[in-house]
Amino acid sequence: MKVIVTGASGRIGSSALRHCLASPKVTSVVVLARRALPFESTLPSDQKAKLRTLILKPNDFLAYPAHVLDALKGAEACIWALGIPIGQSAKSTWEVEVDYPTIAAKTFKEHLTVEEGKAFRFVLISADAISEETATKSMWFKADFLKSKGQALNNILSLEDENVPTFKTFAIRTALVVMPESWLNNWLYLSLPFTIPAATIGSAIFNVASGAVVPKQRAPRHAELAALADG
Repeated sequence: MKVIVTGASGRIGSSALRHCLASPKVTSVVVLARRALPFESTLPSDQKAKLRTLILKPNDFLAYPAHVLDALKGAEACIWALGIPIGQSAKSTWEVEVDYPTIAAKTFKEHLTVEEGKAFRFVLISADAISEETATKSMWFKADFLKSKGQALNNILSLEDENVPTFKTFAIRTALVVMPESWLNNWLYLSLPFTIPAATIGSAIFNVASGAVVPKQRAPRHAELAALADG
């Protein structure tokens, strides 16, 4: 199985990437990145052999060059964890949070074909607070960021067509992700209901992307992720 991953240097994306690389089911992973992965040199040799990182320019995420599409041929899933920090301009936020994943999903749906009987799975990483109504809600706190997350969720879920069974879309809505090396990990996870270890969210994302599990709803929330991680 060949998988596309974005946002691989972040908490969620890196965890999902590591699960992909560690799985014997996955033979190839293509990372679409804006810069080199900081941990790539530390990966085991067998995982390095599976990994190919393509450094894209900002405009490449808006119109995929032919050589990038060629490198993605044969992929059966995409884990979209690419995002932008809160507090950036409204234009940049919308472009990265909405345009990038929407254009990617539409492009992959059109250009990446799968074997008969299989379906391409596009998995968007979103937030637990986001719903289908977020894009149109009136709000005063982090409005640009939250509305863009809501619009991306709606756009991605709307691309699945019951008459086209070869393209499936999901959105994983997670809360606070805690890295294993953080001293906060056990304390936060045990004391607060909205935290989740990075390994758990990475496993849940991989299971959905690989088809190992099918969520009860296409946009599972934080409370459902541990069960998805267990398979």
